[in-house]
Amino acid sequence: MLLLSSVGSALGSQGRHAEARDAFSRVIELDPVCPDAYTRRAKAHVHLGDTQAAQRDKEQARRLFLSADNTENPLRFKHYRLVIVAVEIAALALLLCAISSCSERKRR
Repeated sequence: MLLLSSVGSALGSQGRHAEARDAFSRVIELDPVCPDAYTRRAKAHVHLGDTQAAQRDKEQARRLFLSADNTENPLRFKHYRLVIVAVEIAALALLLCAISSCSERKRR
């Protein structure tokens, strides 16, 4: 699973977000209680413009993370929060780009 997760991360960093999403989906099939796979797949969903799927994955990651009582490990909790914030920032950036595109079309 670590290899698949690494492959998904590498694909995402290359802008191959659909393939990254598929790699993280495979990780989830193999380990459905891995919150990191859900947060990383959420990020891929955001890049693909599927904010609803990203939100579902983000919420599932949160539930899994809290049910595993990872809040007692401050570094793990901090990592989780940073990943969630990154997903939210990416979603906002896509929304702003969409708004900007609409504004430019109206001016033409």
